[in-house]
Amino acid sequence: MLMLDLTSRIGRIHETWSSGTANGSRTVAGLADGGEPFVFVEDNSADLTLATLYAYPNVSISGRTVTWSFVDFTNPMGGASVPRRAVNISAGTF
Repeated sequence: MLMLDLTSRIGRIHETWSSGTANGSRTVAGLADGGEPFVFVEDNSADLTLATLYAYPNVSISGRTVTWSFVDFTNPMGGASVPRRAVNISAGTF
């Protein structure tokens, strides 16, 4: 069974880091290699409960810079601020 051929695109991850819980940005030199940039975001913890709300960051790419920002909101059921959740961000190119 053929898995890859000359028309397949394989991504290359250049860097992976934790966002922390503050808004931020990071320059990733490998994004300038001429490929199509992408980011992959995943939660970096296994201790999540399904009943807890978290604020996750919005992530974007502009040139070689990856930026993330959290949208703070209040829990509609309890009225308290929803805690921000750090994630792992991987940036790469196809």
